[in-house]
Amino acid sequence: MTDWGRKVIAFLLGVASMVVSGTLFSQTIMVNKADTIAIVGSDFISVIGGVWNDSAGAWYNEGTLFVTDSIINDGQNSMFHSSWTGTTDLRGANQVIAGNSVTRFYDLRQTNSGIKRLAINAEVEDSLILNHIELATDSFSVYCQNPDPGIVTRTAGFVSSLDTGYIWRNTNLNSIYLFPTGSSVGTLRYRPVEIMPAGVAPSAFSVRMANVDATAEGYDRNLHDSSVCLINPLFYHRVRQHGQNLQADLALFYDDATDGYFDAIAHWKNVPRWENINPVALSPL
Repeated sequence: MTDWGRKVIAFLLGVASMVVSGTLFSQTIMVNKADTIAIVGSDFISVIGGVWNDSAGAWYNEGTLFVTDSIINDGQNSMFHSSWTGTTDLRGANQVIAGNSVTRFYDLRQTNSGIKRLAINAEVEDSLILNHIELATDSFSVYCQNPDPGIVTRTAGFVSSLDTGYIWRNTNLNSIYLFPTGSSVGTLRYRPVEIMPAGVAPSAFSVRMANVDATAEGYDRNLHDSSVCLINPLFYHRVRQHGQNLQADLALFYDDATDGYFDAIAHWKNVPRWENINPVALSPL
């Protein structure tokens, strides 16, 4: 990330079953209504269209499920059986994960083009593979359950969120965890966060990059302590810790050519107001 500098910026704290052996292709929409579908070994199902899971339908995925349209889970379950370590590949253009039940993926991979979007929360047991594509959680969250620091990967992709949306990550190591946050609403920005917990106790953090002036969302930049001169007006981050309260190192990144230069991190606290928590200047990478 040689183009980024460490920014001192603002943040806010089925009676029937079907076993697939070989390849199965489906058109328009594939409906699993109270059945059990198993993708065995290195086999795969390629759905040229969407998948609708309904009436307690169950998927046992050991291979790969390729889908080019929406995944809708109305099954009153997590759709994928948690003991099977398969991949779901969103390989269409614009796609949506929706339904009345939260889907729990093992590996979730984004390919091809467009924006992949959440219309309900989503859980990822193992790896979230963004590649070059935006995952728009909107007002929902993607929960990355594997505490391995390296399971969220990207090339140019990122996670965007609206007011109540986040990317969550479980942690249990004194290592750097990447939160690849950004936004394509308005000015396209990738402004990630890195968090390194001070201890190894299980914890969790959630991050959202808000691609707006903090004042527009109720955090008035004019309210700050005397050590703060100017709060970045372009964007801010919401960073929260869940579960066990651990100290952590926090790194925010910025593009000094477009964002300007800042030399401290402020957070919304106390009065409430923006307060300086890092008075030491940070050098660009």
